[in-house]
Amino acid sequence: MRLLNLYFKKIHRLTLCLLKDLEVSLRPLTKYEGVGKTFNPPIGSSLATVDIAKGVQYDDRCIVVEGVVSPRGQSGSLGRGDGYDVHYFAFAGWRLPGKPLVGRELTLLRPVPAPREGQHREENIFAQFLPYSIQRLSVLLSKDQRRAVVERVLTIDRPDEALLSFSERLREPVVISTEQFGDLVMNPTIGWFVGKREWDGRMIAVRFEEGEDDDIGGAIKTAETLWSDQAGWKRKVDDYAVEKLLPIKNEYYLREEEAEVTLKDFKSRMKVVSIIVGGNGRFEFLYDGGDLFWGQPILISGTLEDGLTDADVPN
Repeated sequence: MRLLNLYFKKIHRLTLCLLKDLEVSLRPLTKYEGVGKTFNPPIGSSLATVDIAKGVQYDDRCIVVEGVVSPRGQSGSLGRGDGYDVHYFAFAGWRLPGKPLVGRELTLLRPVPAPREGQHREENIFAQFLPYSIQRLSVLLSKDQRRAVVERVLTIDRPDEALLSFSERLREPVVISTEQFGDLVMNPTIGWFVGKREWDGRMIAVRFEEGEDDDIGGAIKTAETLWSDQAGWKRKVDDYAVEKLLPIKNEYYLREEEAEVTLKDFKSRMKVVSIIVGGNGRFEFLYDGGDLFWGQPILISGTLEDGLTDADVPN
């Protein structure tokens, strides 16, 4: 996921309210000066309009949730409404006050002031929600309790032991031992497991994506299938890259006085860096293309069932 630099100047306002018999100290952002216009985010049940995901249904009133911020990174996007953007982050584990801990990720969408055109915000809004930190929020929760839109950020004076313990466990390394790929270590920022294995005579990184059930069994099977016919898959991937990308190289990426690149030369300059595997036979080969595309990598995607389906030169 690509992080947007969202910055804004805070106005602190302290209010006391009663939420289900729970007295909390609020520090909301309902008006923002310095962006050229008033920041008026949606309120109450209208917060559901912040979420553009299809088929998501929300409750009709806000509730308080407490949780541990996921280390998997944060991002942002333009908001649907005028005058606000959307800050995306997640709780790795969360709870309603006084209720048991839910060890399932909760995606959070927080409306934030949009900057004046051509200007940057003065403060990094991501810094308020550091990985593994414990936060209390007033949110509009989706009916399946997998997504929530943030209404207010609340103060939390003394996190309870369940959340503190969960935060500590989240910091511990997660390792899965495999026969073919050795010990796979989770990268907490992206949620992938990473190992190393030789491909085409070079040691490369192999990244295993979790499935919807937080399991990498399907990804391991995909990798095992690729390695069982390594020579065959190498030939297919190389040939596909040449078919799709060599014409683009010679049409748009030749430097001044550079001769057209041949098929053999193109293949020799591609060096596989890593292979990403997922469930349902999905895979991606990431290549260092050297100066073929002026330093940009080469990405070849496909599935075991459909074969190669896409060749790209991502920026």
